[in-house]
Order: sequence, then structure tokens, then C-alpha cells
Amino acid sequence: MLIWVNSVLLYIYRDFLLSPFFWLGYLVFGLFGAFILGSGNPSFERGSRILAFVVLVVSYLVSLRYPGTLVFTAGFVGLFSGLGLRVMFWDTSQGKWAYCATCGRQMQITTNENGIFCSKGHVISTPKPKPAG
Repeated sequence: MLIWVNSVLLYIYRDFLLSPFFWLGYLVFGLFGAFILGSGNPSFERGSRILAFVVLVVSYLVSLRYPGTLVFTAGFVGLFSGLGLRVMFWDTSQGKWAYCATCGRQMQITTNENGIFCSKGHVISTPKPKPAG
């Protein structure tokens, strides 16, 4: 999904792809998305969203005054790449995986009071009954 979203966004900005300022903006916004917005720290969430909005608005306002900087602002699509890379890294390194017999392969799992489920909702195991007494 990430590849399709980036492909569409990069197609929209195809006129900027040869500009080094576009790729600089793509890198800056990508790092911003990966390390600031995707940090996972709850106390950091609100501030990082506000900061992302401020950076985008300031970049846009600067590009209105100096039209040449619009190429840098177009690198905002890198934000989605950074967020996607952060999520993929977390899924593969921090996520829990188990074999799902219904799916026939290793799937990411979620656990709650009703048991362990694969990401498609199939039951992998049910909780053990608690002994009476």
C-alpha cells in the first residue's frame, strides 16, 4: 500500500523529481515522519502533530513569497514514506507473530481477554479457564 501511495504522489510531482531541492525536502520530511511523528511516545504525540502542521504551513508560506522554494515544500510526500518505514520497522521488530492454521502462514497477532487472534481475526488460541476456588 505504501508503494502505491508514494507512486501516486510522486507521479503528481513528476516535474520536480530531477530537482535536488525536492529530494532534500523529501529527506527532511521523511526523517521528520520517521523519528518525530512516528515516535510512539504518547506525551510527544500532540506536540509532534502541531510541529508537523507548523512546518508545513511555514514551508507553504515561504513558497508563496519565494516561488522557487515550492520544490522543497513538494517534498512533503516524504512524510508518508517516513511514517510508513517507521510502522514497517515496528511491525517486524516489535510485533508479535504466530502461525495461523486458518491462514496457513505466520501472521501478526493481537491478544485480548478472549484469546489470541491473527491480524485477520482468526482464533489462534483461547484463554485457559481459571481454576475454581
